[in-house]
Amino acid sequence: LTRVSYGHAQKMRAAIMHQFGREYRKGTTPWMEDPLHPGIFTGNPSMSLTVSQYMISLRRRKVSISQMLNVQMSSF
Repeated sequence: LTRVSYGHAQKMRAAIMHQFGREYRKGTTPWMEDPLHPGIFTGNPSMSLTVSQYMISLRRRKVSISQMLNVQMSSF
């Protein structure tokens, strides 16, 4: 399993958001299941709750790693 950096994940999400916004005219429409057609999803998948939560966890990991490195560097 390869870890993805926060910066790389931001670029990937921006590319997907752009593609769905331009090509499919979804823009910032949230990704959600169509209530009239179960199993059919509409909107921009990069705007989904799952992707948003993943981005938040990556950012938290980045912050905690940088804090840990700062503590280690200050002990030298």
